[in-house]
Amino acid sequence: MNHWLSANQFHEKLDIDFRHQEPAIDEHFQNIWKRSLMKALQRLEMKDWGYSSPHGLWEVRSEIRQYLSVERGIDVEEDQIVLTGGTQQAIDLISQVLLKKGDTVAVEDPGFPGARLSFMHREMNIYPAPVDEEGMMVNTLPRRTKLIAVTPSHQRPTGVCMSVNRRQQLLKFAVSHQSYILEDDFDGDYRYHGGPLPSLFSEASGHVIYILSFSKVLAPGIRLAAIIGSKAIIKEIASLQSLIQRQLPIMEQITLASFFREGEFTRYVRRMRQLYKKRQAAMMDALLTQQFDKHFHIYGTDTGLHVFLEGAPDFDEKGSIEAAKAAGIGIYPLSPYCFESNRKGLLLGFACTDENMIQDGVQRLKQILYM
Repeated sequence: MNHWLSANQFHEKLDIDFRHQEPAIDEHFQNIWKRSLMKALQRLEMKDWGYSSPHGLWEVRSEIRQYLSVERGIDVEEDQIVLTGGTQQAIDLISQVLLKKGDTVAVEDPGFPGARLSFMHREMNIYPAPVDEEGMMVNTLPRRTKLIAVTPSHQRPTGVCMSVNRRQQLLKFAVSHQSYILEDDFDGDYRYHGGPLPSLFSEASGHVIYILSFSKVLAPGIRLAAIIGSKAIIKEIASLQSLIQRQLPIMEQITLASFFREGEFTRYVRRMRQLYKKRQAAMMDALLTQQFDKHFHIYGTDTGLHVFLEGAPDFDEKGSIEAAKAAGIGIYPLSPYCFESNRKGLLLGFACTDENMIQDGVQRLKQILYM
């Protein structure tokens, strides 16, 4: 069972839920997505209902190519992009194409459980690389490492951004050891001070495979992600994709293409960035006002949809979460993200809570935690 999903998948009846794995989804999003769907259907031709490329529809990849060039400094062609049914499937396809049983894969610890579990399912040798204030500690990586899975723009879950020095160390390691870097950019659009960080792919495309997900940027229900890599690797991934499911369903693809083409994507991300910026500011103001910084080290203050409160080694995650739940407050533990790491703390999302709820929730949380 994937316990790491359960915290937010089943929304319990709580007064205030600081769930951290979902973006805010409102009527505005539903309306513009429906509008994009209707425009896409008007353009649809009879031939579009037939078999199509396992890479994904060309018009979607074309829109993604333009977006990556403008927003991420990634210049590729359409045949360097393959669409998948989400990040989880993307990681599994990559592991099947690039790795064999027993290969060493480095994952961040704490880090995204979905990646670690996927590699373990394929019987890879997992190396849990510690994470500090600069991101993955590259100097700990074994020389035999074949693939390095990282979230450099916004480390999942601690929220730190990989430093320039650490990024250069990682790229140098990949080149000198002929390793691949799997760069998971799951919420890079939501950065509140300055623009999105440059991708590792843009600096060393021959050694980096980039995953762009729409689950956090738009909605998890869309179930679309894109893998970007060299033509040779993408061709192999597309061939494997064709054996597994032949092609992706067209409805989400044509709608996403329309969403981009009509300018809805840019406008929506700009709108949500402003909304999340206000909620992130409200969260930080509430935490500092209630003096949480005296009891926790607060991470993830510039990017993403949650903050990480790191506690002392003896911090009681389970007891704190149960006490908060009994009082109607939903908070979430760091422990599901840890493999060998013994770090402790809480994850508080702010995407799905307004400013008043954030202030009230943090104030009540202080009383619950007896601070």
